[in-house]
Order: sequence, then structure tokens, then C-alpha cells
Amino acid sequence: MLAFAQLTAAFFTAFITYFGWVSTELVIETAQKSPAMLMPMWIVYISMPLGSALMTIRFVAAAVAILRDKTTGAEVKNEDAVDISRL
Repeated sequence: MLAFAQLTAAFFTAFITYFGWVSTELVIETAQKSPAMLMPMWIVYISMPLGSALMTIRFVAAAVAILRDKTTGAEVKNEDAVDISRL
């Protein structure tokens, strides 16, 4: 179930990556500039697809780790560690 949740999140962020890139391409094609600094607006818009792509990679890596490990994630690997979810 944890792997399914990770893959679902990866699908969602991949969706955001694609449509973020589409909107960034539109800004690049229209050569929009910010009114105050006159810098290209694609620099601002690129943050959405870039950040989403990095999140997609992270979610897929987490899903692969869960599927390879076959752990539930509830086990504490370090006995000195504090489990914040149980506080």
C-alpha cells in the first residue's frame, strides 16, 4: 500500500510537471518580461516543472525502495531514535 501511495504521488507530480512545462513554453514563446525588472518570466515559471520533476524522481525512488525492502516503514532501525509519530 505504501508503494501504491508513492506511485500515485509520482503520477500526480508528473502530471504537474507536464502542464507546468506547457505553461512555461507559452511564456517562452510570447517572450513575456516582468514589469518591474524586465527579466524574462520563464525564469519564474520554470520553478514549477523543475520542482515537480524532482519530486517525481523522489517518489519513484521511494516506491522502488519500499518494493525492494519489503518493509512497512514502521520499524525503527536505530533504537536511540525518537519516533515523532508516537509522541
